[in-house]
Amino acid sequence: MLPKDIEERINPSIKNIVSLEQLLSSYLVAESIIEIREERKVAFKKQSEDSLPKLDSPDSRAQEMYKEFSKLVGYRYPFVYMCKIALEDMIYYEFANDPSVVTAASQDTAHFNKEYGFGTNYTVLAKVNLYDHTLNVFEEGLIQGREKGRAMQIAIPMLSCLLHDFGKSNKIRSQIQGGDGVGKVYTAHAQMSGSYIKEILLPKYNKILNEIPMETINSLARAVESHHPNNASLKKDIIISEVIKADTNARKKEFQKISKNLKGEW
Repeated sequence: MLPKDIEERINPSIKNIVSLEQLLSSYLVAESIIEIREERKVAFKKQSEDSLPKLDSPDSRAQEMYKEFSKLVGYRYPFVYMCKIALEDMIYYEFANDPSVVTAASQDTAHFNKEYGFGTNYTVLAKVNLYDHTLNVFEEGLIQGREKGRAMQIAIPMLSCLLHDFGKSNKIRSQIQGGDGVGKVYTAHAQMSGSYIKEILLPKYNKILNEIPMETINSLARAVESHHPNNASLKKDIIISEVIKADTNARKKEFQKISKNLKGEW
């Protein structure tokens, strides 16, 4: 039996432990369980990273974002493969050669005054190419994803941030519309981004796994098609609001950076 003065200081919840040996034994068992769990978590993380599909991109920034996204979604292959396809398509469709602002299309630029307060200075943002802007918004989406935490709740918003402006790619527009687009009615980039998801990304994905539910595809398409909403109700949608927030934050940072550069303050 324990001495009376020591017994009185023991938490009532463990008074049924009648000896220091039992107390020590219980502690060691609990510590071992925690250690085993940590070892398993480390092993799972390494195994998941080692089996991560290789991203065919020379851009180290894209590579790091790909790894970060994969980790945040728990290495779930459907989401990982869609991210891989999209990042590789940014190279294939030469996003770096296209501006991130379609200055000739009022449908695409009217939101700048209202949402960002940039006024006619939206032309400054045309200096940011589509590749860099897409990664900037994706990065903001990853930041938001880290804050939210749960993989299934953040995967669609983060992918939507990545895919939101794919419809600004001239090569994607040409592939979907056929020809060079001359004489065709201009389709706003948001709607064209939705078409990319359904007509280009989905077929490519199906060649790899063919297991993504259409509900996921429709959610992605709806989010990118509505990221410049005309009504307040769409802005309240959880996924759409995440894309709007990421796009807005990225644009503000781009505008500030370019403005400093123009003033010689880079």
